[in-house]
Amino acid sequence: MEIFPDGGLRFRFKNRMGVESPNEPSRDERIALISAQSARISALVAENAALKARIGELERRLGLNGSNSGKPPSSDGLKKPARAHSLRETSERKPGGQKGREGQTLRRSAEPDVVEAHFPAACGECGAALTPDASAGHAARQVLWTRPAFASAARHKGCMSPARR
Repeated sequence: MEIFPDGGLRFRFKNRMGVESPNEPSRDERIALISAQSARISALVAENAALKARIGELERRLGLNGSNSGKPPSSDGLKKPARAHSLRETSERKPGGQKGREGQTLRRSAEPDVVEAHFPAACGECGAALTPDASAGHAARQVLWTRPAFASAARHKGCMSPARR
């Protein structure tokens, strides 16, 4: 029986002539060799199971991203996951209001509760002084405030320079 540096044991069998080789192991040596191999196999099986568990955990962690874990989305880098498409089937109609539908819009109040006039000191383009008498018109916006039991409308008027018209 020979012992090699890698820990493996090897032995030689009978030669071709049928005469036993003087290097052939005895029965006790064979039993010791089989038990050593059995122990080594058991250790390798345990190591293999531990490595498979580790690979499974690493593959699970590789699959994590900002949408299926507690990681922030910025940690995903440039490999963003594909967006899920809608499961709704497409129809022949275009999105939005269809032809023939009467639309509804929020109309301006005829008499708002408050009217605020805004007069800038000078024209934004030419820099000339801007007074209510010298203005060429105004642009009006309406703001609606709604509260549970109260609704109010205010109109804001801004004077425009004759140069801007």
